[in-house]
Amino acid sequence: MFQSIKKEDLKSALIKEWQDKGYVLKQRRTKPNKVFMTCALSGLPENRRNLCPKTRIRNKGTKLCNCPFSVNLVYRIQLNTWERVDKCLEHNHDPSSDLTGHSSIRRLKEDEKKAVETMRESGIGASQILNVLKNEFSNTVSGRKEIHNHLSFARNKFLNGRSPMKALLDTLYEGPYKYYYALENNGSVKSLFFSHHQSIQLCKRFGKVFIADCTYKTNQFNMPLLNIVGITSTFHTFNAGFIFLSVENFDNYKWALEKFKECLESCMEVISTDKEMALINAIKSVFPNAKNFICTWHISKNILAHCKPHFSERDESLWENFISEWNVVVESKTIQHYERNWESFELNYISIAGRAIDYIKQNWLPWKESFIACYTNKHLHLGSRSTSRGEGSHFVIKRQVNLAKCDLLTVYKSLHLMLENQFKDIKKYAEQEKLNSFPQHSHDIFKNLIKKISRFALDKILEQYKLAFTFLTGNKVIEPCSGGFTGSYGLPCAHSILSALKNDEPLDISSINDQWHLTYTQDDKIADEEPELSPKRLILSQINQTLLNTSPSVLPSLLEKIQEVIEKNPEVKNPIPIIKKRGRPTGAKNRRDKSLFEIVEDNLCGKKCRLCGEGGHNSRTCRNKEYVVYKL
Repeated sequence: MFQSIKKEDLKSALIKEWQDKGYVLKQRRTKPNKVFMTCALSGLPENRRNLCPKTRIRNKGTKLCNCPFSVNLVYRIQLNTWERVDKCLEHNHDPSSDLTGHSSIRRLKEDEKKAVETMRESGIGASQILNVLKNEFSNTVSGRKEIHNHLSFARNKFLNGRSPMKALLDTLYEGPYKYYYALENNGSVKSLFFSHHQSIQLCKRFGKVFIADCTYKTNQFNMPLLNIVGITSTFHTFNAGFIFLSVENFDNYKWALEKFKECLESCMEVISTDKEMALINAIKSVFPNAKNFICTWHISKNILAHCKPHFSERDESLWENFISEWNVVVESKTIQHYERNWESFELNYISIAGRAIDYIKQNWLPWKESFIACYTNKHLHLGSRSTSRGEGSHFVIKRQVNLAKCDLLTVYKSLHLMLENQFKDIKKYAEQEKLNSFPQHSHDIFKNLIKKISRFALDKILEQYKLAFTFLTGNKVIEPCSGGFTGSYGLPCAHSILSALKNDEPLDISSINDQWHLTYTQDDKIADEEPELSPKRLILSQINQTLLNTSPSVLPSLLEKIQEVIEKNPEVKNPIPIIKKRGRPTGAKNRRDKSLFEIVEDNLCGKKCRLCGEGGHNSRTCRNKEYVVYKL
């Protein structure tokens, strides 16, 4: 019985036949009943712009050599089958010993394309994607260029004629985000705020302490990224909101904090920052009742940069004693201790390093209530007297974004993946601690707290329990309670535990701040529930309802007014790139601009440039090497 041949089967067999001989075929054109197959090197290069060697910019070669090979595939209606008709079976070039030189051979297959897109959506780079393809598809001959080409094609397909900025706003609108943006007069984006709905739920649940700090080199527009992070009951970090700013000034910071305030159910109690005056003033304006802490690490490094030059290089121990005694001043538990420690510190070094003492008195003592322990411990700060938690979050963001030349759409996709993983981890840690118990918490005083508050809180209470036990056994003198531990962590201190031990009573969960509770009420449970409508969606819903209820006679005029508003709406443009940048200098591969304290340390440690003799850099990075006169 005669069996009809399908077009695709005949075409595949023809291509396979000639590939075995070292030739690659291509489909030149097609008709409903005919397919024209030629050699991949057939034809001649076209010069559509009539370029000559003088006007041609790209020095591009060609593989085409006008090969005469030609085969047609014809459909026979009477026989309901496809037949091969040979026109010319000769080639005017030698066969290829390896077909990977032909781009059509290196193209990704359909299953490989799907795998590449899936891996890219998971944040995997092109090099890693290529490694996975080599393992999963052993016969693939595609390289990084083919992967980049397909990723570019997939991106253009997603954009569908939209600008990346417009596509980002559409994605935020369609996704689980609350977002706001401000525009310049020319329509370019000035500031962009967005926060995930689950981040907002976390802000409402753990909205007492936050850390705010900017990170740089995350996007091609050099826009600083204000990263606001909070602390969960298990003492893990969550990203509360991201804000891209055109300029770090008071107005932009105030706009960002006002939008962030809408995510909070109640006003925050403490926010830690560095000494960025524009941000500090914005916090005072938006959160007047919140306490703004200044990062103790940044203060320490500023003192190192400005005070260490006043000490002799030979007497390193004197500087170590100076900074050690300063740390004692910073960690003073009571105001009386602080005054006594500062008086002793000033007396010891006023004659040795008077300028260093003057620097501290002029620049840092006016801010003592923002970093000295006896003042900060009156507020619930959960141990966040520095911005180190924010710096750790910056590292995670940089690792996720991976490149500094991305547009904001690419950065958003990376941050979205990071947030999705973060939310899963937060839920996992909370559920694990509801199930686990630890032998060190087996004391009777903990029995009402186990599996109800986090392990971090239990460990902190255990430290106070051991201190209270030394009081009880008489091994240590009981000092008056300063209230610093309970005030800063919201947990019972050694004095409260000592009272419970004397009365033979376990600690009650009501003595533990809600921050550390693992059990949530129905109102503040973090769930994947349907988020409330954003202001934009609410307005669109109202417009839709109005149009449905409007009478047909009034509808044309109403639609005309809506059309006028649409036409007046300016097109959202990409942000204007910032010329003055901070962070890693242009052209540097693995280095950033050194901080002042690092330059001071290099100078004092004897690290000098062998070309100019100055400190803070080496001969490779010397800016004056073009002007150095070498002596023979």
